[in-house]
Amino acid sequence: MRLRNKKWARPLLESLDELSIKDGTVYKGKWNELFGNNNPIYLEIGMGKGDFICGLASKNPNINFIGIERAETVAAIALKKINSLELTNVKIMNVDAINLENIFEAEEINQIYLNFSDPWPKKRTTKKRLTYVTYLDMYKNILVKDGKVVFKTDNRGLFDYSVESFQENGWNLENVSYNYPLTDSNIDVPTEYEKRFREMGNPIHRLEATYEGRIDNGK
Repeated sequence: MRLRNKKWARPLLESLDELSIKDGTVYKGKWNELFGNNNPIYLEIGMGKGDFICGLASKNPNINFIGIERAETVAAIALKKINSLELTNVKIMNVDAINLENIFEAEEINQIYLNFSDPWPKKRTTKKRLTYVTYLDMYKNILVKDGKVVFKTDNRGLFDYSVESFQENGWNLENVSYNYPLTDSNIDVPTEYEKRFREMGNPIHRLEATYEGRIDNGK
């Protein structure tokens, strides 16, 4: 169920502007300057209410994290958590992923997380899937040469589609699992959706994808 927009969400996103970035295009190619260091940058697309990005950022203070979420109220809920934990290595944006290349320079991101993305199950909405070729091409551009996409879902149909989409577009797949075990390590934490699906007994599917077709900073 989608949350209705709350009146407090937009004012909160605008007031905590040291954490919530209103216009990411201003920092294209300059995200390390905003963070004040040259640490790797990990991007979560569709961060939801922030459990994953908060958990990972807490465990990895030497990595910078950026979360994007198009739903205003959901982004504001995540922002509350980030602020309460006083995390200094996290920034968020209330934007749609279609704008990625306007926000990030080529080879500016070290890793991308896609956690329990909307499956868009109808044929006419296939192009909205975050593993559709349009998005994969953007990931190729903004990721560093050895950068990785980590994809997790409980939706078998979306997972099968994504495996095929990655492979057809020149990505190498590693650690493909159709029943990914529960983990809470420095490189992964369960999302709010994952916890719920595991309680229901749903298997979790996960893969890691790298693209090695880039030559001399080109796609």
